[in-house]
Amino acid sequence: MRGFQIFTLSLLFIFTGCITPTPKQLSKKEITINGKIFQNIGDTLTIETEKKLLSENSYEDTIGNKIIRNSLFTKDMDLFIQNQKFTVRKVSGDKIALSKSDISPHNIKIKTLQKKVAVINFPVADEDLAYQFSSKRISDKLKKSGYFQIIEEWKVKKVIVKQNLISLGDISGDTSSKIGRDLEADIVVSGKIRRKCSNWIVEIRIVDVKTKSVISDLEDKIKVKEFNPAN
Repeated sequence: MRGFQIFTLSLLFIFTGCITPTPKQLSKKEITINGKIFQNIGDTLTIETEKKLLSENSYEDTIGNKIIRNSLFTKDMDLFIQNQKFTVRKVSGDKIALSKSDISPHNIKIKTLQKKVAVINFPVADEDLAYQFSSKRISDKLKKSGYFQIIEEWKVKKVIVKQNLISLGDISGDTSSKIGRDLEADIVVSGKIRRKCSNWIVEIRIVDVKTKSVISDLEDKIKVKEFNPAN
């Protein structure tokens, strides 16, 4: 009887607003990437993937494509081909190595889930740079690709403040992983930007949250004329 009373009171508190139900997390969407069998030797099946890239009309496209190429497939991630589950053994450019299996035909569909990405705002020392460069625009491009679920900027900032992080230019794999775990992210993208003569040098670090490893350290030179003021 006492248990029933407690249950009834709990329901009453929920409906009167005394208890706030935990918001439901957004589920990741399934994505499909085309591929073809490149090699099937020994106990390894190598597949060449065909990622849909951005248009390369702006610096955001250029940087977005680098992130797509280097983080869409990562070691130890799971994917499905013809209803068979595989774990990625190795990634090399557009090629992924899996355990051997009798897959046909030559052209295949790879199914996996979107990755949750946290993009940390790139520190910019130069005022002109700060006006023209926007990490959010890179986030928007990654979202537009359809491959990623982007964590809201305010949530990322909240975790950074919580962890008392000041310098964000060179974040280690461990620190990125801590930020990513708090945000339930799969990968964390950070970086910095500086000017060198007629170029802007953008440095990007991509970290796998689960393994705490740096997937890629990228650098890109972009001509000053390629930058447009942020909207």
